[in-house]
Amino acid sequence: MTTPADIFNQALEFSGNQAFVTYTGPGGGDGTWAGDGTSALAAPVLYQPTWQMVARQLDPDFARLTVALTNGNLPPGWAFEYAYPSDCLRLRCLAPPAGSYDIYDPQLILGNVALDEIASTPTKVIFSNQVNALAVYTSSNLTEDDWDPMFTMAVVRQLANPLSMALEGRPDYARELLSQALQYEQMAELSDESATGA
Repeated sequence: MTTPADIFNQALEFSGNQAFVTYTGPGGGDGTWAGDGTSALAAPVLYQPTWQMVARQLDPDFARLTVALTNGNLPPGWAFEYAYPSDCLRLRCLAPPAGSYDIYDPQLILGNVALDEIASTPTKVIFSNQVNALAVYTSSNLTEDDWDPMFTMAVVRQLANPLSMALEGRPDYARELLSQALQYEQMAELSDESATGA
């Protein structure tokens, strides 16, 4: 089983740091980190935002989720207001309910992500004119075992970039790691496209 510490320790190794961290908690990095000094302090700050940024940027197939949306208040100009899924990193599209359309003639479903004040609290919502809309989005509800190898290497190199600067003071190597991260992101994107025939 791959853990957040496994990924972060790979990034430390790539950055040239000999530190080692441990992790207890759920996948995704929202648990308790421990280990060697500065590295253990950097892990909870860098890990989750970094992998979620890469997932949002790439929209990998393994992170795709389709769920029925929950209806909320009726906003002006729109027929429906739906609650924004709490694990949504990036909304890919809206879809009509299954079986209500011709799969060979998909129709564009318009929607808009916005903030609405619900019970005096600004809340992220989705406006649409589609009844019983489905959301297709990139989910943050993943474990590291769900990641494909190219995505993992993109995250490792993306993490190693700030670690090279913060822990090792190596700007040239940090730039090289960032360049490698971008290459792995492109390869991960290509592997997704070939798998789906896109």
